Amino acid sequence: MSLRAQAGRLQSGDRRLEALTLDTEGSLADHRLQATLREGPHQASLMLQGGWAAPRWQGRLTGFTLAGPLPLRLREPAELALAAGELRLGASVFEGEAGVLRLEELARADGRWRVAGRASLQRLARAAEALGLERPVPASEFDLDQLGVEASVRLEGTTAADLAGDVSLSVRAPPGMP
Repeated sequence: MSLRAQAGRLQSGDRRLEALTLDTEGSLADHRLQATLREGPHQASLMLQGGWAAPRWQGRLTGFTLAGPLPLRLREPAELALAAGELRLGASVFEGEAGVLRLEELARADGRWRVAGRASLQRLARAAEALGLERPVPASEFDLDQLGVEASVRLEGTTAADLAGDVSLSVRAPPGMP
């Protein structure tokens, strides 16, 4: 089986996806899929390898890149399982200009999300700018890019509004900072 599909200017509510490309090769039980999407300044590409055995797809996320203001990429393949209303991404490491994200687990089941992991963040001014956030302190007073932030997260909930759990942050200031 081999399939290539392309779509452009897809709209869902106020979200617009400029382009979507899907390429797949193999059999239902053992195949590879590559998907690329573009929205505004962002382009994401993901690669999966695995197979369908009802009622789920089981395999690996073999590649992920996000190009744009805050580039990000998957360091090495990670286990992935998908079923109706369910998702589970195993331990994985993503790295980019703003730092490193180490996921222990990202899962959705029974309408609830679970996320656990750690992040080491750097170049905070660049990251804030890329996200469209205003600088909380003028650059002339303090350079946010000199700070480092370590975060540890273990959260669970149905939506971003009701996530509950543990979050810890530590900030590393450069030597000689007042």
